[in-house]
Amino acid sequence: TKCQCNFCYNCGKRRFGIKFLGLHESRFSPFECKYNFYPDEPLVRHTIHGLVAGAASLAIPIAAVGAVALLAVGTTIGAPTHGTYRLFKHIRSKRQQQRHQKYHIE
Repeated sequence: TKCQCNFCYNCGKRRFGIKFLGLHESRFSPFECKYNFYPDEPLVRHTIHGLVAGAASLAIPIAAVGAVALLAVGTTIGAPTHGTYRLFKHIRSKRQQQRHQKYHIE
């Protein structure tokens, strides 16, 4: 369990974290405690943290472009399909109303 204090007992730094990049207690986060992951090898630790931060900073724009592309394709396909469905439903209801009036008037 984690205590609710605002600093780390191991390194003395303030606990800081961004949800996408990780918290102070995470092993691969750029904001992690230096005593959690390779405490005696700072070069390895900084290299891995740099790779994780670089991958995260590349993933955000790629995910945003993918979401916009999916939205554009979905709208291009979905809007005419929904419009056609509503048109057929409207035409069918008009025909049923005409049949209903025709049989009940006579």
